[in-house]
Amino acid sequence: MAIEIQEFECLSEFLLVQKHTRIVTIDGFDGSGKTTLGAKISRALGCFAIDLDDFVLENEAETFFEFLNQSELKEATADFLRDSKLFVVSGVMMTKVIQFQQWPDPFKIYVKKQRSEGIWHDGWDIDSEQGPSGLLTELDKELLAYHREYRPHECCDCLFQHWFDYA
Repeated sequence: MAIEIQEFECLSEFLLVQKHTRIVTIDGFDGSGKTTLGAKISRALGCFAIDLDDFVLENEAETFFEFLNQSELKEATADFLRDSKLFVVSGVMMTKVIQFQQWPDPFKIYVKKQRSEGIWHDGWDIDSEQGPSGLLTELDKELLAYHREYRPHECCDCLFQHWFDYA
């Protein structure tokens, strides 16, 4: 069962007491605040932050996972893993990335973007093949398929609820 946290200060304090944690991963839909949260955590804990977007091969990103440069990501994280240094990785489809990279026991955070009225902004149709308008990009389809298969919002260590006003 994931702990649910809504304030960044509570999250950073919680992570400080997780002495065994060496890898913190942050998952969520596009635009949910993963990169921003990763940067805040890295500043608060004094560790390095990595964003998966920096490892997508240029001009080939029809789908995310297929064009994620896994070997470059492995190389970028090797020193941290070897030296048991804490690092934060943010990006979509983290559960799939964790499996591919074979990272040992990461602390998994899922950012759930909530509308001010309490509705999950991106959870409109995880179990459906259609988006709100019926027109989805290939990346949208890939993210929905990932959420249906891996259920990262249900299998995380921490559910971080990010509230915003939807206009």
